[in-house]
Amino acid sequence: MGTMEPRVIDYPPIRLAYVSKTCTAEELPSLIPANLSVVGSAAGRRTSGPPRVYYVAWQDPSGGEVWIGFPVSEDFETEGDVLLTEIPGGRALMVRHDGPYQEMRPAWDAAIGAMKAQGFMKGALSWEDYVDPKPVTDICLEIAECC
Repeated sequence: MGTMEPRVIDYPPIRLAYVSKTCTAEELPSLIPANLSVVGSAAGRRTSGPPRVYYVAWQDPSGGEVWIGFPVSEDFETEGDVLLTEIPGGRALMVRHDGPYQEMRPAWDAAIGAMKAQGFMKGALSWEDYVDPKPVTDICLEIAECC
């Protein structure tokens, strides 16, 4: 268990099936599983990657907007709160957290610290990929393209 060293990754564009929610940090542990279930049911076999949560308009610790969903391989007719969007590819600083969700704060701090130490400006996106239910989570902060 622990946090791996931060590293820069290139991430591909994805099609995301998601629900948009406004919440506080304290609400996330219950909000995420319930909404992943909704999106997973709607997307069915079209899911093409691990569950993911984007922090779209987030002001830690007060909260904000999150997109909870899955990458999907194709468009489909959505229902209810489930939406589709295209996320462009780019570069991000990634930290892998191997441990419980409730113990992820140090990994986020490591990612934010590495961004500053390497002189990167944060882009609009940050997200968590739940890559393994053991649990293993990739924390990613988009690196802003400048100039």
